[in-house]
Amino acid sequence: MNKGGLPILENKQLELVVLYADLVGSTKSVKNLDPNQVRRFYTIFLNEMTYVINDFGGRILKYVGDCVIGFFGLPSVGWIPQIDNSVLCALIMQKVMTYSISPIAQSEGLPPMSCRIGMDYGEVQVVNIGVKGIYTEVDVFGDAMNIAKKICDEAQSREILIGKNLWQLIYTSYKMRCQKKKSLVRNGDSYDLYSLS
Repeated sequence: MNKGGLPILENKQLELVVLYADLVGSTKSVKNLDPNQVRRFYTIFLNEMTYVINDFGGRILKYVGDCVIGFFGLPSVGWIPQIDNSVLCALIMQKVMTYSISPIAQSEGLPPMSCRIGMDYGEVQVVNIGVKGIYTEVDVFGDAMNIAKKICDEAQSREILIGKNLWQLIYTSYKMRCQKKKSLVRNGDSYDLYSLS
């Protein structure tokens, strides 16, 4: 799997936009499908979300079950365009879900699909994990990863929720499309979340 240049950044700290896109209710949706249908159901979602993230200059970190984890903003890219690209990417991902992925799935006799997206900006650490000689891979850890996952878990179906750190950096009119929705506790303090319409 190509992790977009992460191996050369091993043992470095970076600031990235982290995006989690998670299928809603997929376990229940696939329980009566045969194995080929289950494989096709998840493949449609994971493939299409990967293409969208890639098209907007993001990179796929990994797939965890029915969740795609992507990131934006390696140091060689200007921050303002990349921050707003990540937000536009999330908006397009939801459009693709509604107007492409779910209709394709239904046309093949599969259940309709919807996803939720959680995003934030912050510091991460790129590390090599595993046991040398058996299995190792480069992965990303840190507060931005943890909070983006929590934000995704708070999002509703078809919703994009972003953390305050990302919201503060949005440069274009997308910022005006955000409404404060709720808060999380982060490092003992209240941390605002914004719903992007």
